[in-house]
Amino acid sequence: MEKTFKIQRVGFIIYLITLLIVAFFSLSFMTNYENLFGFYLPINKGVIDFHQHMLGYNNVLFWFSVVGCVSILFMFVFELKSKICDLFALGVMTTFGAVNIASSVYGFMRLSSLMTEYKGVDFSHMGEEDKALEGVVYNLQFETFYIGYAVLAILLVITLAYIATLWINHILYKKSEVFNHE
Repeated sequence: MEKTFKIQRVGFIIYLITLLIVAFFSLSFMTNYENLFGFYLPINKGVIDFHQHMLGYNNVLFWFSVVGCVSILFMFVFELKSKICDLFALGVMTTFGAVNIASSVYGFMRLSSLMTEYKGVDFSHMGEEDKALEGVVYNLQFETFYIGYAVLAILLVITLAYIATLWINHILYKKSEVFNHE
């Protein structure tokens, strides 16, 4: 029991850090693509559409990360660093965990489709709207996508591990309570 509770305490810190990293990633996601904003000519429709899809994805990712940050608040309210959680706290944290897992799955699916769309966008006409981009060859930047895959994979694994630890500790605690009363 003591060993699994140590895992819960360590998991608390790792889960908290992971949720903060996801929140930071969601706030910085569009930064590398800010030069794709402000186009309106039909010739740049591919750039406009891609930027709108990126904004939509970023908005959903942001709200998922807000839920993650709220779950951090509940982690402190339920004192999960120092206590075995009761059934109510377990239900709340499992719900937050399910949202984080859904966030990861959604992120993987959307990042993949966005990356495919990004590869097909014609950036050669951006100079017709922005004179600063005239004659400039746009270089595709995939680093943000790869970082996103890594962040979402870590979130998925850490969430599953932490919620499983909470369940295991709750079950072991209940069994030890029954055993001590017999």
